[in-house]
Amino acid sequence: MPCNFLHTNVRDETEDRFLAAELLNYEGVFNIPYAFYRDGNSISTPELDNVIRDSLQAEFNIQGQHVNEDAPGCRIYGAIPVNRVKGDFHITAKGYGYRDRTITHEQSLNFTHVITEFSFGDFYPYIDNPLDMTYKSTQDHIHSFHYRLNVIPTVYKKLGLEIDTNQYSLRSFETSRRHIPGIFFRYDFEPLKLKVEEQRMSFLRFVVRLANIVGGILVISQWFFKLADKIIVYVFGERVARRGEEKAKSLLDIDDPVRLD
Repeated sequence: MPCNFLHTNVRDETEDRFLAAELLNYEGVFNIPYAFYRDGNSISTPELDNVIRDSLQAEFNIQGQHVNEDAPGCRIYGAIPVNRVKGDFHITAKGYGYRDRTITHEQSLNFTHVITEFSFGDFYPYIDNPLDMTYKSTQDHIHSFHYRLNVIPTVYKKLGLEIDTNQYSLRSFETSRRHIPGIFFRYDFEPLKLKVEEQRMSFLRFVVRLANIVGGILVISQWFFKLADKIIVYVFGERVARRGEEKAKSLLDIDDPVRLD
């Protein structure tokens, strides 16, 4: 849809509401490279090494810029502040859900969309999120897309490096003719913080663990040899098991005592 047909707003439990369009950038586009985007179900939890290696903090240098608003498509990008409470960010058409001086004609509505990146907190372009690189399409004019997000503040730490960001779980559904047409992101922050950290053990602890491992190997070896000996005696008999053993005799082993006068 053209940018000049769209509304973007944020509201939450504190009744705090503001026009996100004042901070987000609208850029009219003429085509969408559908083949570039992947299925959102292919997301996987990244390893700590990958997060530290690929993360690069970035930010948008411009905000509130609107250009080519009458183009057939609209690219919306930027960052907006939200409170750490339950709320929603939604993209609707003018005249739907809010009073407006203009009403978008129903035949002009189409909320087919591509999400390149959607995250909470500082912007790290190389950290995957469940909504990154996803695509949804519809042929219905009165159609809405709903995303339910549970946000968990997360800190990644490794050898002095720290990334303070957020991860979230995702549920989504679509409706037609039953809700206001648009794209709705309903989010809620969990009352906990997840810490993913890699630590090195001290040298003393390393020595203690090494001693435990060596002692365990020695004990297991003794058990193994005893077990092997018992198996040989049980299978071949004690005479075969003791064959080849020489009985060393000394003066103390002589049965008859020797008298010295």
